[in-house]
Amino acid sequence: STLSFSHPLLENHTNLKWSLTVTDDEGGESTSEYDMTLNKTAQVVIANAGADQQVNEFDKVTLDASNSAAATSTYKCDWQQLTGKAETLANSNQCITTFYASDIDTNATLSFEVMVTDSKGRTANDSVFVDVAPKALGLINDTGVGECYNNTQRINCVSKDFPNQDAELGRDSFANRLAKVGQGNLAFDYTKLNEFADEVADDAQNFSCIRDNVTGLVWEVKSPVSGVVPNTTLRDGQNLYTWYLTESAIPQVGGARGAANSSCPSNTDCGLQSYIQEVNALDFCGGTNWRVPTYTELLSLVDYGKQGQNVLIDESIFPNMPAVSLLGHLRYWTSQTAVDGTSLSQAYIIDMSDGNDLAYPKSKTAYVRLVRSR
Repeated sequence: STLSFSHPLLENHTNLKWSLTVTDDEGGESTSEYDMTLNKTAQVVIANAGADQQVNEFDKVTLDASNSAAATSTYKCDWQQLTGKAETLANSNQCITTFYASDIDTNATLSFEVMVTDSKGRTANDSVFVDVAPKALGLINDTGVGECYNNTQRINCVSKDFPNQDAELGRDSFANRLAKVGQGNLAFDYTKLNEFADEVADDAQNFSCIRDNVTGLVWEVKSPVSGVVPNTTLRDGQNLYTWYLTESAIPQVGGARGAANSSCPSNTDCGLQSYIQEVNALDFCGGTNWRVPTYTELLSLVDYGKQGQNVLIDESIFPNMPAVSLLGHLRYWTSQTAVDGTSLSQAYIIDMSDGNDLAYPKSKTAYVRLVRSR
């Protein structure tokens, strides 16, 4: 009994005639007609760029001007970006277009304008703002896993039966849109440094250290194989050390000094602290604050995308790795003691051949890769 509609855009006054038929529950009916005039509108094209949006970096953003209107039966749209970091629109000449928000470090605002043109060439414009916030990716590397699987084989990562896999989440899932400084698999981002800590080309063959552009840490690159332990050079990757560290010259609990010239080329001892002191004395890569990495720092180098290979670290970035032992291990010390509640005689190692960790007796030997903050 009540009818309503929105007044359309009109170029001229337009007469309408309505016919109303009322039918009762016994089949009786009556019809009447009603005439009305719709006036022409001041605007014949109205552009509608849609509501303002809030998104995160790397999100897929849709710009939708399909709620625009024109007096003619058809119209077209053309989008352009007005402000902010330049984005690539999928179809800038369609009313609905998309883009992926770029990699940013701080909050940013983008603005876009759509021009709507009717079939007679008349236009109208409207704009929309898109506020972009950085994703909470943290200051740590992802796992290096870039593939998804079901129970038996590799599959596309968007699967309702096997959702939220490692490759779909975190920094690695946006690797193709990350603004990387250097090189590395997926989201790993490394820059090579020479002996003075100056940057060198990504394809340089001679380099002494590596800067991790995600964590900001600088890592030791081992020198080439130079002989048979202990007849090796100081930073030969084959050298092994027991866990012995000091804090303010006081030995940490549970540490054990390895005998001199046993598993390393040191006339003092083959404990970690002696190695740190010798490297710092060199002002190696422009730093004297070299140390043993924490558990989390060392784990950040492991690339689990290399599972099934002998070494789970990028050997183009970290060359001169020691040979994998007959038992299949490449154990590297962390600085963290394993708290067993009694002797504190074990510290955590991370095995670069399988990515596992282990509470390892401090009196045994393992490899070491030093790190420092910038």
